[in-house]
Amino acid sequence: LRAAEQALQDGELIGIFPEGTIAEGGRMHSIKKGVGLLALKTGVPIIPLGIAGSREAYPQQRRIPRPGRIVLAFGRPMRFAVSSDAHIPEDCVQGVLQGIQWQILQAMHHAESLWTQAVPAWPLKRLQVALSALVVVPLVGFLSLTATPRLESIQTG
Repeated sequence: LRAAEQALQDGELIGIFPEGTIAEGGRMHSIKKGVGLLALKTGVPIIPLGIAGSREAYPQQRRIPRPGRIVLAFGRPMRFAVSSDAHIPEDCVQGVLQGIQWQILQAMHHAESLWTQAVPAWPLKRLQVALSALVVVPLVGFLSLTATPRLESIQTG
C-alpha cells in the first residue's frame, strides 16, 4: 500500500483490482480497504472499470487465452477529499468503498450489456485465417533467418 501511495504521489498511474480476487460467475465480491485508503490519502481520481467477456476468453482452467471479444467500460472519474489524519475513521473509508463499488457495478453492467449485443460475424472467417497464414508464415520464416546469428559470421568476424 505504501509503494502504491508513493507511486501515485510521484504522478504515476496504477491499476488495482479492488476485490483482491477473481469474481466467479460475474458477481462482485466486496472490495478491499486499500483502494479507499489510497483515494483518501492521495486525492487521486478513481476511475471505475467494468470488464465483460474475459471469463470466456481466458477461463481460469486454461493456460493460454483463446481469441474472444472483451469489452471494457470506464465510469466517470471519482474524487474524494484528502484526509491528512494519520488514522482515517472506518465509517469514512466504508462510505468511500460503497461509492466506488456502486460505480464499478454500474460499469460492469454497462460492459456486460455491450458485450451481449450481437456482433456481425464475417462470413468468410476461414478465408481470413488462410489469408493471414499466407502473410504470417513467410514473415516468421524471414524473421527467423535474419534474427538468428550465423555460425560462419561469428567465426570469421
